[in-house]
Amino acid sequence: MRDEKEVVDELRGQVDQYQKILHNLHEGYILVDEDANIHDVNPAYCNMVGYSREELLSMKLTEVRPGMSLAYQQEFIEKAIKEGSKEFETQHRRKDGQMIDLNASAAAIEKDGKIYLASFVRDITDRKKMLENLEKSEQRFKSLFRHNPHSVYLMDLEGNYLDLNSKIEELTGYTKEEMLKMNFAPLITERDLPKTQDNFEKAVSGEIREYEITCITKKGQEKPIHVTNFPMIIGDEIVGVFGIAEDLTEKKEAERQRRESEQRFQSLFKHNPHPVYYFDLEGNFKEVNQKLVEFTGHSRDELLQLGFEHFIDEDDLERTKEHFRRATEGGSGTYEISVWVQDGIKKEIRVTKFPMYVNEEIVGVYGILQDITEQKKIARNLKESEERWHRLVEENPKPVQITIDGDIVFINEAGAKLYEAGSAEELIGKSVFEFTHPDDIEEVKKRKNKLEKDIQVDRVHVNRIITCAGNERFVEVHSVSIIYKGRRAIQTNIYDITNRKKEEAIIQASLKEKQILLQEIHHRVKNNMAVISGLLELQAMNTENESLRSILKESKMRIYSMAMIHEKLYASKSLAAIKFDEYARELVEVIMRTMSDINTEVAVRFRIGSGELNITQAIPCGLILNELVVNCYKHAFTKQKTGSILVGFLKDNDKVTISVEDNGKGLPGDFNIEQQQSLGMKIIRTLVKQLEGDIDIQSGQDQAGVCFIISFKEDQ
Repeated sequence: MRDEKEVVDELRGQVDQYQKILHNLHEGYILVDEDANIHDVNPAYCNMVGYSREELLSMKLTEVRPGMSLAYQQEFIEKAIKEGSKEFETQHRRKDGQMIDLNASAAAIEKDGKIYLASFVRDITDRKKMLENLEKSEQRFKSLFRHNPHSVYLMDLEGNYLDLNSKIEELTGYTKEEMLKMNFAPLITERDLPKTQDNFEKAVSGEIREYEITCITKKGQEKPIHVTNFPMIIGDEIVGVFGIAEDLTEKKEAERQRRESEQRFQSLFKHNPHPVYYFDLEGNFKEVNQKLVEFTGHSRDELLQLGFEHFIDEDDLERTKEHFRRATEGGSGTYEISVWVQDGIKKEIRVTKFPMYVNEEIVGVYGILQDITEQKKIARNLKESEERWHRLVEENPKPVQITIDGDIVFINEAGAKLYEAGSAEELIGKSVFEFTHPDDIEEVKKRKNKLEKDIQVDRVHVNRIITCAGNERFVEVHSVSIIYKGRRAIQTNIYDITNRKKEEAIIQASLKEKQILLQEIHHRVKNNMAVISGLLELQAMNTENESLRSILKESKMRIYSMAMIHEKLYASKSLAAIKFDEYARELVEVIMRTMSDINTEVAVRFRIGSGELNITQAIPCGLILNELVVNCYKHAFTKQKTGSILVGFLKDNDKVTISVEDNGKGLPGDFNIEQQQSLGMKIIRTLVKQLEGDIDIQSGQDQAGVCFIISFKEDQ
């Protein structure tokens, strides 16, 4: 039997090994007693919270975990004793005051007759931010599909429709239910069907295709469309084809009209029924048409010697100068003023001014004017029709309101009902901001100010109102600037979209649930691999068979290399790929710490370029890199005091190269990897074939040192 000293030495060795494991863990470790005193921490936890080990050992857990009472700590330990280990999320405060989110696993342990709580924690602050970003990404995708201004659809690999938005119903005339039973072929003209089929097959093969064809609507009408097809990929498998169809009918017509417009523009000055001219940037006439000559009573030569200020009525001069200035800065606008023509006649005109561009530079201002003297006379008589206008608006089934300086001066009964007022008269004189949600007031004010200044605003705007009954409702408003009873006002048509917003919230909640489920899958895979890795580590610690211990250590590293892939997915923007350059560095650093017990001092260098790999290729690459680096430590430097390893990773377009080079004793002259029967070499050969790649083995001078080069084509 072993004497007491041997037992003590063995136990001390196990403790040292345990402390070494804790010290090298990426996860934080903290040990506290029932009174929340901190008894032990590892470097990873110190880095998380920004305190030194000495500072933490003089503190209580309540100082870094806000809101936790001593009674809660004691109650938590009692539950941990009864239920075993517990996993939960919490927050700790860093030394700089910043709060960090943590995922923790805790268990109660007994030591020297006392009960302690041992916890392993992992910083998930970035992961939570990533979850928020992914949720937004899902919302944007849903919005892109459902609310895209173009027709968007999804087909299976045979060209049958699986999903589509409302725009494609408008384009084809078929209902969604009808199209979900159809293939795309009946919608394409016979002359364009071969081209369409060819582009579809290329999209199924992974290409993005853009082309123009003619489709046939349900009523037999032919429409020119622009189609974009691209593959729908889940994992690394193409499972369908997305399509975006843009109706080119208006565009083609617009192109035809543009050509005609260019021709018409050439004769603009000669045949325009209105006076047309343009100024230089100082406001001097540079060209005029015959209609302007007739309107002003001045000859063309006389006009070219004058500026516009010569004709403007004094009361309208400053406003005219302001519109001219806007045009010279790229704006356009229509306004009405009074002018004096020859023989002292005063006329009222409507002027449209817009900038004249030459090579993207504003070189002058175009002007088109219309004599509205007679129209103005008629307009003065139109006031008598205001009663008829009131009746039309009042009987409108949709809310309509008119405001001046933000105060309601008119609202119909539908509007009063929307505001939940007793009558329309109850709202007259009140400010619209009394009913605007506090969070939307500033935006509504900006929109009001622009409309009052005749500055263009978005045609549609969404905000919230608070009704007289205190209820919150979402509304879509359409506002225009008008003249009401001789004053500038804003007329607004209002649509209640509260129910639509509720439906959108339900959809967003469903997307969030799916995103969380996907994150949980990666979380569980990584945790399960971590448990297996820990079990192998414990088994290695409890065996005296050095060969078995080496096998268990290698198996642990293989599992750890795969677990790190899933862990890296938390830090990436996409759940489909990881930054392999960062992963390679971290994996090799873990191997360095694990293999630090060999007699050779090994220096590791990196020649790594940036790049991502999808999870399908990242896992075999991680395993290959693990095998090659571990082999260097085990076999390359058996008779050397020092050695070096160079790890390389390079992506050049779609070609990926991974290399591991050492300056050790090299390989035998008759070495053939295909004949090697060791598990490590079998793993490397199998994984390289899985990647459909090549392996090249190069020896150094005099057979000293060896370089393994793995190359393969990246999955797109």
